[in-house]
Amino acid sequence: MLAVAGLSVEHSALLAGVVKDYAYYAAAAIAPEEELLKSEATTLVANHHSVEAASAAALAGCNTLRKSATECVIAAIVRPKGWESRVLQLSVEGTVAMAEDYGRRGGRALATSATTGFFALGKGAQAQAGALRDCADKGADDCKVVVADPE
Repeated sequence: MLAVAGLSVEHSALLAGVVKDYAYYAAAAIAPEEELLKSEATTLVANHHSVEAASAAALAGCNTLRKSATECVIAAIVRPKGWESRVLQLSVEGTVAMAEDYGRRGGRALATSATTGFFALGKGAQAQAGALRDCADKGADDCKVVVADPE
């Protein structure tokens, strides 16, 4: 949980209880002038590839729905245990896919979307093109190959 002016200890504890089981990377944004339990603006997003991406998505959703004049703020973030900043960070699902489905032989690639948390694996001679296509087919317009291994 992050310190947010106006968020009561009770509401902070309630929010902490909700986000603790969210898949990393996750963020919760709140409208600080609105009552947490009644506000439609409270936005929780999960399974992004970084805290920054999750925070941006949560803030965008919250600011779209807020009724008050004050911009939304991030009240909670979720990172994996033992988190350290790295060049490549993946969501829970992306991490599992790399560990279990990426493989060790032949052409393969992983494409991710920084803004949505979408990703796709490609295999074979056209692994990179396939990963990019499959990632974009999920609805992302910013897919990039972040891991690739040749045939």
